[in-house]
Amino acid sequence: MWKLLYFWLGLCALAHSSPAVLEKRQNPWEILPPTPAEVEGFVDTRFLVDGVYQWINQYNPSPQVPLVFLHGGLGDHRYWADVARLAIKAGYHVVLVDLRGHGRTDYLKDDKFTYELYIKNVFDLLNDRGLGPDYVMIGWSDGAASVLAGLIDPVIKRRIYKAFIFAGFQKPSDTNPTFSSTPIFKDFVSRCRNDYPTFGKRGGQNFDEFAAKVAELEKNYPQFTDDQLRSIDGGRVTICGADRDEAVNLDVAPRLHGLIKYSTLTILKDVSHFAPVQNPQLVWDAILAFLKVPTAVE
Repeated sequence: MWKLLYFWLGLCALAHSSPAVLEKRQNPWEILPPTPAEVEGFVDTRFLVDGVYQWINQYNPSPQVPLVFLHGGLGDHRYWADVARLAIKAGYHVVLVDLRGHGRTDYLKDDKFTYELYIKNVFDLLNDRGLGPDYVMIGWSDGAASVLAGLIDPVIKRRIYKAFIFAGFQKPSDTNPTFSSTPIFKDFVSRCRNDYPTFGKRGGQNFDEFAAKVAELEKNYPQFTDDQLRSIDGGRVTICGADRDEAVNLDVAPRLHGLIKYSTLTILKDVSHFAPVQNPQLVWDAILAFLKVPTAVE
């Protein structure tokens, strides 16, 4: 998604925001808050699926349809943690995962990341753990593109009860090429680089190699056609954007909403691409409103 990522990978290894720079960022949407702490009850559980060990945790397990949170590119499940806490407090069954190569989930050296691979891995992991049979998928950025891929897949879509798409996109040109020059992006990449060695991943996991795979993915994919998006059952879908999104062009959420018939459109105010850490209550309120809307089969 971030076309200048290759350039910033090296630079951001050394980049740290000075107090003078932070002072210039007075608006909340310009600041990346600290990475949320792990949700209470965290366990480092990893399971072998599709040749790699994949991390998954569930919280507040119950017979109800679980809320499955998919994070964005380079990040990990912790970026959803503050929203997840609110969901757990509200009584929902919550599942957090790390996408392939991200966080505590491994990758293979010859992997070519695709959004279809991401969602298939998550789908297989949920099945293997006996979760479901249906899911509410909540995706952010690359996680949102993965959920869209699932809504198009003829098998996976039958198991997605509802889908919340935050900062999703249809094609690489939907993203802002200047995002990589923003201070908040530099903060994010530097943080991800520093965190990567701390995850206790199995041999051969290298941040530069991993990030290059993510950059290649976001340079070329997704390539969802209008017809593919029109095929999605929009009565189960909310498209959510942020009015200060510096990564995804502001016209994308309304366009996705227009293509996915009967979907709901929600635009969050005074937050950016990093809304789930900037204002988790605002994001949770939007998700909760989406959850309370009956589907056609209820």
